[in-house]
Parts: sequence; C-alpha cells; structure tokens
Amino acid sequence: MHRQEVPSVNVFLEGVKSDPEVLARTPTTSYADRAQKTLLTQAYAYGEMYVNMAKADKEIQRLKRRNEMAKDKVVEVQEAIQEKNTMVLQKATMAKEMEELKRSRVEEIAAARAEEIESFRGSEELRSYIMDQMVAM
Repeated sequence: MHRQEVPSVNVFLEGVKSDPEVLARTPTTSYADRAQKTLLTQAYAYGEMYVNMAKADKEIQRLKRRNEMAKDKVVEVQEAIQEKNTMVLQKATMAKEMEELKRSRVEEIAAARAEEIESFRGSEELRSYIMDQMVAM
C-alpha cells in the first residue's frame, strides 16, 4: 500500500466509527474539509450497508434453515397421513372380512341345523315319539 493511501484508509475507518449527525453539523470551510467530510459520510454509509448486509445474510441463512426444517416436517406429516390412510384401509378391509366370516359362520350353522332337523325328521326316534304321542292321545 502506498503512503498516500494510508491516510484515506484511516479516514475511511474513522468514518465507519463516526456519528452521521455530528458529521452533518460539522462546518466545512475548505475543499479538503468537504472532501474529508464526504469521505467520512460515505465510509459511515458503507459501514452501515455492510452491517445491514451481514444481518440480512444471517437472516437469510436462518430462514433457509427454517425452510428446510419445515420441508422435513411436511414430509413427515405426509408420511404419517399416508400411513394413517393405509391403516384406515386395512381396518375397513378387516371389518369387511369379519362380516363375511360372521355371515359364512351363520350360514354354516344354519345349514348344519337344517341338516340336523332333516336328519331328525327322517329318524326312527321321531317316528317312535310321534307314535307314542298318538297312542297317548
């Protein structure tokens, strides 16, 4: 760095630390004073801009992380919904199967009962019972 640039850097650093209201009230009588006041004001503005840009970048990064977390949560919720829907379908299928099993069991019992009744109607035991009843009357 050249010697001539060092005073400008020092003025820039001083401007970053300066108070803009004080700078605005500072009287300028010469061209050098106006130039220094302009440099200080610009340095302050650049310093503020960089600080604001850093804050904005930090906020952007924070929001990106939250966005990724939200996306992960959405995926989790979608998976949970899909699992719930699958379970609801399984429950409905099982309920339907249970009803079919009940109906088939009732039909089996009714058929066995009808078969037993028919078997009993044709049996000798019923005939002898009927004959005994007729004799008793």
